[in-house]
Amino acid sequence: MVSNKCWVVGCKDLAKRKYIFPKDYNDLKIWVKRTANPVFKNMSPETIRRTYQICKNHFEECCYSPGTNQKLKLHSLPTLNLQVST
Repeated sequence: MVSNKCWVVGCKDLAKRKYIFPKDYNDLKIWVKRTANPVFKNMSPETIRRTYQICKNHFEECCYSPGTNQKLKLHSLPTLNLQVST
């Protein structure tokens, strides 16, 4: 079951819109690293995708598909409001 909180360390999770981790393994690794959350250590990609999310506060406007602010483009990466350098 998907958790309803944002898993980026330090995020106050005020955004209602959240995104599950991507299917692409390389993108998923980047998302995990950028969360700076140790909970993901040694966790399978399937478990991460099935259970955890990142809120919209960590994505730039250019990450959204044209004509919508809801869907992320393929290979979008979190870059905003992070505890670690990107």
